Amino acid sequence: MACEQSVQPKTYALLPPWLQRCAALAICVTLVLAVPINWMFPDASLAARSASLEVRSRVIPQAIGAFTLAVLLAVYALTGADPGAYGFRAGRALLLLVAYMGCAIVLWSPNYLADGYMFSKTLVWTVGAVVFYRLALAGSLTAGDICLTARALVLLASYFTIRICLDPASRIGQNADASVLLWCLPLLLLAGPSALTFVFIALAAFAVILTIKRGTMLAMFLSLAAYAVMYTKAYPQKTTRWRTGIMVAMIGFCIVGTVVWQYDALTYRMGDFRDHRDIGSGRATFYRALVRAWWYEYSLWDVVFGRGFFTVPQTLGKVGRAIYAHSDWLEILHDMGLVGASLFMALHVALLLTVTKALRLRSRAAPSLLMGYCIFALRNVYSQVTIGTTDTVLFSMLLGYASAKLQHQEHKETLL
Repeated sequence: MACEQSVQPKTYALLPPWLQRCAALAICVTLVLAVPINWMFPDASLAARSASLEVRSRVIPQAIGAFTLAVLLAVYALTGADPGAYGFRAGRALLLLVAYMGCAIVLWSPNYLADGYMFSKTLVWTVGAVVFYRLALAGSLTAGDICLTARALVLLASYFTIRICLDPASRIGQNADASVLLWCLPLLLLAGPSALTFVFIALAAFAVILTIKRGTMLAMFLSLAAYAVMYTKAYPQKTTRWRTGIMVAMIGFCIVGTVVWQYDALTYRMGDFRDHRDIGSGRATFYRALVRAWWYEYSLWDVVFGRGFFTVPQTLGKVGRAIYAHSDWLEILHDMGLVGASLFMALHVALLLTVTKALRLRSRAAPSLLMGYCIFALRNVYSQVTIGTTDTVLFSMLLGYASAKLQHQEHKETLL
């Protein structure tokens, strides 16, 4: 792989350029195909939300996921085992966290098959960040590839999301593809705001609001605000302010119109605030049960090293809700103890250092990277985007590409 070191550039022929390019395109294509295929073969959780959907075999969606992971692992293995190679500082923090997850499965898992499947989903986005960095550093993954992928994802995910949300047979408050649409927003803006980008963002925002997923909407609003502020600060020209103002006005109009249209459904979803036990779709109950168990019931070993990978459903089963924690911090603290929480904190420090570096160098990718980190950090608090999810691979694509551009920019400035 042709890569540039930050001080003395050298060329490493670890993969032929054509093979690098094929790998990048294959990953982008499978990410896009995964959206319609997931809807063609719905799982039990998706089918339970709509009478018009039936549970079908997940062999094909799982095969696509396995192919994506296989390509990522192959590129990673062929380009070097060190996740921090070629100057990717966040790589070691990512792989340390995932390595500890793997150790927790090997040492304490009561069900290697189920936990291994969840772990493989986590590998997609963690290993993906390293691979995307290396492909972008070699020029095999471009901003054009990412923007086209994001646009295709928005078109497909919006179509299926809007269709199920407007289906009378569906329950109010659909997850649908809200997470995919949210992660696509900073990817769309990698090349900067434009009229066409605004259209795609407005479409994604419309679909997200239709789902009435409050956490997703909160992350969308705050991250877009962060992007607008940072972009205006980085590019204070008059034309930039106009572009940013138009973007805010268009998205604001879309948001207000959708909220007015779906006002009854939105107020219905807010009804859980009347009972402190049901706040946040039951999150208050989950959080309270996990904190009490961690503080009062667990041994010192459990507190320090955790109860084992993905064991939260066992704990929450005692309060009648065998489900994941709906908070990455609580999930990791429960499963991997203080050691795992410390590694997760180290990952956030590495991500913040990357964002800070992008802002200091006034990188074109800085506003999108800040937006992506805002989404990641917010959803870590009240959702699950770290363990057992593949949608976060879109964040790793953003992180890997932006970090590669920073490495190129820093190298150029060193040579001057």
